Amino acid sequence: MHSVFIHRGISFAVHPLIVGDVAHGHYWIYIYDFVLNKWFKYNDEQVMEVDEKVVFADNSAEGAGPYFVTYVNHEEVSECSPLSPIA
Repeated sequence: MHSVFIHRGISFAVHPLIVGDVAHGHYWIYIYDFVLNKWFKYNDEQVMEVDEKVVFADNSAEGAGPYFVTYVNHEEVSECSPLSPIA
C-alpha cells in the first residue's frame, strides 16, 4: 500500500442527503515513503510522520474513513521517488 485518502464528512444522522458527498467535509492523505519505511500525514499545510497504527485506525465513529487507496507493485517500489517531506 502506498497511500490512503481519508474523508471526514457530516454524519448521516445530521444530514442524510450529503453523506459521502465529496463537496463536504475535510480531506487528508497518508503516504508511505518506501525509502524511509515511514508513513506521513499530509493535512492542509502540515506534514508529519505518523505511526502505522494511526493510518489503519478505525475512525468511523468520528465520521472519518478511507475512501481511496493506492498500491505500488512490489517490483516497482525502487522506481518510486522518495518523498522525504521532513528533513
